This record gives sequence, C-alpha cells and structure tokens, in this order.
Amino acid sequence: MALLVVLTHTHSPLFALFPAFTNSLILVAMGLIYNNLTRKSYPHIATAAPQGRSGLIRMTETDFAAALATQDQVLDISAQDLSRLLQLSELQAYRRLSGHLLVKDIMSHPVHSVHFGTHLKEAWAILKRYDIKALPVVDRKMRLHGLLTINDFHRQAAEVDMQNPENGLKILLTPTGTTHASHPEVAGQIMSTAYEVIRENDPLEQLLPLFQIADKRHVLIVNDEKRLTGIVSSSDVMRALYHAAA
Repeated sequence: MALLVVLTHTHSPLFALFPAFTNSLILVAMGLIYNNLTRKSYPHIATAAPQGRSGLIRMTETDFAAALATQDQVLDISAQDLSRLLQLSELQAYRRLSGHLLVKDIMSHPVHSVHFGTHLKEAWAILKRYDIKALPVVDRKMRLHGLLTINDFHRQAAEVDMQNPENGLKILLTPTGTTHASHPEVAGQIMSTAYEVIRENDPLEQLLPLFQIADKRHVLIVNDEKRLTGIVSSSDVMRALYHAAA
C-alpha cells in the first residue's frame, strides 16, 4: 500500500479512507470468516496457563520470552503459547514413557512418618537423619492427617522470630516442658493439610498432573484402605522417566 502511494504520486487525503481503510476492513472481515469456518479464534487469544505449575518444570514464561528475544527472526508465537505447548508436550511424553507402570512401582517405601503429637525436635531430627524434605503425619493406623515439610519449619520459624528466623527455629526445636507454650511444639500444629493423594495401584500417568497443583513437590500414596504406603517426590518421577527413556 505504501509503495502504491509513491508509484501513483497520490496526494489526496481521501486515499486513507479508500482504498487503505476499506481494504483493511475487508482483510479483517475475511480473516474472521475464514477462522470461524475453520473453528479458530481470531484475533488469537492465548489460552490461560493452568493454575500452578508442575514441580518438574523449572522454566517460566519469563524464560520463554527471553529466549524468543534472542532470535534474529520473528517467531509468530507468544511466550504464553510456547509455555502451554511445552507443558502439553511434557505430559504427552510422560504418558508415553510411563507405559504400564503403576504408582507403586516408583514410590519410596517404607516411608518415614510422624504422629500428630510428635515433638518438632524429633520430627526435625528425622528429616535431617534421613536427608528427606517431607514427613507424612499419620495416626496409629497409618491414616493421613497432614504433611510436614522443611518449608513448614522455616515458615513457622519466621513467624516466631521475624528478625532472626534461625533463632525462631531454635525456639521451635527446644521443648518447654510445660503443658502450654506460646509457640507450636508438635508436628500437628504446623503441618500442612493441603497435600495430594493417589492410590498405589493407579497408573503412573495419573501422577504427573498432581504435581501441577500449587507447585507440589510430594504426593502421598495410599492403599485401597486409605492407609499410607509410600511417597513420591518430583525427583522420583524424573528418575523413573530417565530410566524409561534410556
């Protein structure tokens, strides 16, 4: 259109109305008609990303945008579309590699656990002794009450002493020897009740979506009687996929 103005020596301002504006309207109308017939959205609106992210994905939309910016050519894809495409590709690859495996085939068991009334000092010692990041909180019949993680300790320590979280952790791990205390003393008082559960005999492909809920790092495994039998971390899944692909 710009070249046409130069070649025809056009000086009339009406050229902006016709054919420039008129042709633009026709092009947009044809785009709408074609995309509606082929059931594609026009103008294209990026699909919202799923709530939360997989604990197995370390890249963010900011990373995708930065990677696209390094290209010397224009790529007709947004960071949001690229993020969704990679997540769907990851899920498809996971389903392919998981094959006929069951959740119990990759879970860690027997699993270390604590009770609601286990003192925080004892729970912390278990986490450090076995170099793990989470402890299921169960009753005597191994039924779940919650999940206690290292992050729960750090979060609570910051609430006890905002100026010095390390001192707050020290306070949490020191028994008061009294029936009442101004700060939490047992696992049940700081555990999280927002955890994900799956049965041990479920197909492995049903496990990955659970890690996408609020960026979970652990999923608890139960049997048909809803009793704890194991735990799966994001590293367990990555290890299983690596061996499946090898």
